[in-house]
Parts: sequence; C-alpha cells; structure tokens
Amino acid sequence: EFTVLGDTVNVASGLQADARPNRLFIGPATIASIIGKFETQRVGAVTVKGRVRKIHAHEVLRVPSSHI
Repeated sequence: EFTVLGDTVNVASGLQADARPNRLFIGPATIASIIGKFETQRVGAVTVKGRVRKIHAHEVLRVPSSHI
C-alpha cells in the first residue's frame, strides 16, 4: 500500500469534494499548464479544508467526440 501526503493532495481532494459527479475541478497551477489544450470553465473561489485562502477553481469540460 502507498499513501500520498501533502498540500497538493489535500487541495485536489478538497476541489473534488466540491465537484458534481463526473466532473473535474482543477486549481491555478494545473490550469496554467493546460491552457490551450483543454476547454475549461471558471468555477470561482472554493473553500478547501486546511487552507486559509480560497482556491480559484476551474472545471475541465468534456472534449467533443470529434477530438477523440
């Protein structure tokens, strides 16, 4: 068994806790690395447990079937 610890894991878990089923929320570091590769939609500021400041989240939108 493996365990992953750290701020990145906590932020990812917190963002996914706020996402609707079958949706993917990402934070600022991830959005910066996927600009132009995936369509996203701004969700707004999300409160994540263990963080003083809110995280500015985006939702990754589904890729149209024509791109698969």
